[in-house]
Amino acid sequence: MKNKTLKILSATLSVTVLLSSLSAGILAQNSTETSKKATADTKVAATATENDKCEKDETVYVLAGADGSVEKIIVSDWIKNSVANAKLNDKSELTNIENVKGDESYTLNKDNMKVWDANGKDIYYNGNIEKELPVDLSVSYKLNGKSISPKELLGKSGKCTIRFDYKNNQYENVTVDGKKEKIYVPFVMLTGMLLDNDNFKNVDVLNGKIINDGDRTAVLGVAFPGLSDNLNLNSSDYSIPDYIEITADVENFTLGNTVTIATNEVFSAVDTSKFDSLDSIADKADALSSGMNKLLNGSSSLYNGLNTLLSKTDTLISGVDAIYNGLSEISSHSSELNAGADTVYGSILSTVENQIKANNITIDSLTKDNYKTVLNGLINNPTETQQKQLVSIASAKVNDTLKAKGVPEDQYDTVKYMLYVYGKQGKTTEEALPEISKLLTSAGTVQKVPNLTAGNPALYNAVLAQVKVPAVAERITSVAIYLASTKGGDAQNYVSAAQTMVTEASKYSQYAAEASTAQGKAAINGLMLNLAKQTLKPQIDSALDQLNKYNRFYEGILSYTAGVEKVTQGTKELKSNLPALKEGVGELTSGSLKLSDGLKELNNQGLEKIVSLVKGDLASVVTRLKATVDVSKDYKSFSGISDDMDGKVKFVYRTSAIE
Repeated sequence: MKNKTLKILSATLSVTVLLSSLSAGILAQNSTETSKKATADTKVAATATENDKCEKDETVYVLAGADGSVEKIIVSDWIKNSVANAKLNDKSELTNIENVKGDESYTLNKDNMKVWDANGKDIYYNGNIEKELPVDLSVSYKLNGKSISPKELLGKSGKCTIRFDYKNNQYENVTVDGKKEKIYVPFVMLTGMLLDNDNFKNVDVLNGKIINDGDRTAVLGVAFPGLSDNLNLNSSDYSIPDYIEITADVENFTLGNTVTIATNEVFSAVDTSKFDSLDSIADKADALSSGMNKLLNGSSSLYNGLNTLLSKTDTLISGVDAIYNGLSEISSHSSELNAGADTVYGSILSTVENQIKANNITIDSLTKDNYKTVLNGLINNPTETQQKQLVSIASAKVNDTLKAKGVPEDQYDTVKYMLYVYGKQGKTTEEALPEISKLLTSAGTVQKVPNLTAGNPALYNAVLAQVKVPAVAERITSVAIYLASTKGGDAQNYVSAAQTMVTEASKYSQYAAEASTAQGKAAINGLMLNLAKQTLKPQIDSALDQLNKYNRFYEGILSYTAGVEKVTQGTKELKSNLPALKEGVGELTSGSLKLSDGLKELNNQGLEKIVSLVKGDLASVVTRLKATVDVSKDYKSFSGISDDMDGKVKFVYRTSAIE
């Protein structure tokens, strides 16, 4: 009984941690690939300098050789500024620290602590470190029973064995049952690889799982290095894996990268407050024994109750008949409800589609299955036809704006190009238009002024001496004379203004020339496309929100009608089985008289032994498991973490491909 119980405990623990590790590993990898920088929405407190409730989420990337030997360690840290502090105090052993998602910087305080100027934002940074890993990974290879190096194995054929061994280096010395014990941080090691079925056949894995899709075989293994020592159980009583071994028949051996995820989050997430204390476990065992005695005493009550149930079975049969008739009526209208919901869905899709097409934009017909792809694609990845349509729409609206401002039609493209240039400089349309207007005015004035230098040769010579270029001197002199004639005064007083106008007219001419080039036209089209997307996006977002809400309602209708049908069929089956139930209750009533004797035997042969086990070896296992969880909660960072910050860390080992 002892050995069997401990094996059941071990198996249950292994399966639970494996499933949790799969979820944690996948989420961690997805987060690394797709996570986006979070923006603090709350106002930054000017005086906030502490890390209240802030958390450091650390991922350690270990680049290893095909044999598991460490080649490089890269650490990625995410400080979650959940309370929007202005400054974050951070402790780290990393070198070559680089802020990867912002321009926030840090300074060192008197305690050599890094103080980040977070301004309420999260901090993301990478760095390097040379430090012993908490778990060493070692990969060994055999071909036809003989050890072989990865390099020698490439291209070979035969019976191949690949073994992943893990050495746990991270532990604490803690007191367990009055003695100092070495308790290792309980890392879950999840190793995965993909094997090409052209090269690998008859694949088997020890301490893992394989999935074959016909072309490739996915191998996933799990191990718990150090956990056996933590629980201090004899090997004959349990089976907790601490290595992974893959065997296969190989032809022309080649192997891609393998990935191993190491995490202690599975154990850290365990709420030890829900563990019963050892005294409580013993008390519950005694309570179980007491409960069995009450069960024995209540066997006669069970017999009386069964007699009552037998007398009421006819009433039950009548009630089930009524329920079935009512459900059948409801179920008969399910198809009408589904059809109505489908019709409304189609109407909404058609309305959204027509609204977009009314803007002279071509899109595929919207369906329940494609509307997200089609609508998002219009903004994020429009087709060539859609791009031309969007450019045309935006261009027409900009033309209307320019016409209202009195811009000549032959200058539209030049103005659009200037809007593009000023936009590249970081200016908005509202900021750019006044400057563009000045250039247009200057260009118009300079172009219409004739050569007036003959009227004031002295002024011309003075300007020429300054600018050195006769044609430019002629333009400046002529514009100065023109301004004096229209505004009054001496032309000499208008030379500076005239020079500015000639410069602005020249700049306008340059923009006009650039706007007519292929590059200029492409820039204008790009600007118009972006303007169209910005204008259209709120309409698309609103349509998606409306469709998503109805989609959830629609799926709820389908789920409801399917549920009604299922319950109706279940009630029908129950109805058909009620006669057998009545017969069975009769047999059960007579059999209940024998129950008391069976319960007595169960109490004597099984329950008393279980109680003995709970008060003995199993109590020690629970104590050690609690100590393991406590040690896991203490390990929060590899590269360092400040005392006032919470944290978690995971390790991603990637071995080199053998190819």
